[in-house]
This record gives sequence, C-alpha cells and structure tokens, in this order.
Amino acid sequence: MEKDISINRHVIENIDEEIRSEVLEIFLEDAHIAVVELNTALKSEDFESIRQYAHKIKGASMFAGAIELSKECMLLEKNCKDESFNLALSIQKVTRLIDELDVYLRENFLDKK
Repeated sequence: MEKDISINRHVIENIDEEIRSEVLEIFLEDAHIAVVELNTALKSEDFESIRQYAHKIKGASMFAGAIELSKECMLLEKNCKDESFNLALSIQKVTRLIDELDVYLRENFLDKK
C-alpha cells in the first residue's frame, strides 16, 4: 500500500505492459472529467448524476488499484441522497485522491521510459 491513496501496485503491474500506459492515461483523463461533472451535479443538486459518476469512478479505480478512491466513491454513491452526508466534502476527497493518484501513476508507471 502507498500513502493515503492506498494503491495496490500488483493490480497495475498485472496490466499488460504494451497497453498499461494507454489504459492508465484514459483512466486519469476520464477521472478528471468525472470530477468536473461531479462538481457540476453538486451545484445543481442532481443527486442521480452524482451517484452515476461516483459509480463510474468507483469501478474504474478498482481496475487501477486505487483502493481508497474506490471506497470513497462507494460511500458517495451510496449516500448521495442522504441529507446528513456531506457531499461537498466527499467530492473534495475524491478530487484530492484523483490528483494524488495522477501524480503517483505518472511518477511510477507513466513517465518511465
């Protein structure tokens, strides 16, 4: 496990090397787009869209070995309609985890020649 982002390196290392960089780049691009969409949905109180984007990130993050990100998205997906659940804080955490994951993947898998 790595830092607060909880990465399972073995999941990433098991992706075929010939396609690993492309798969991870697509994952990161989609994750950053989904964060923008999450924030847009939060502003408009579109809870179904929040649930859908959290679900999308959750599944993709497990494929990328990002355990903590997947867990946070699972909480967000499950609790997006619960008034006592702090959606904004959860979305901030998802954003932070994606940013940290981006740095980690670039340092350890994408920028290596």
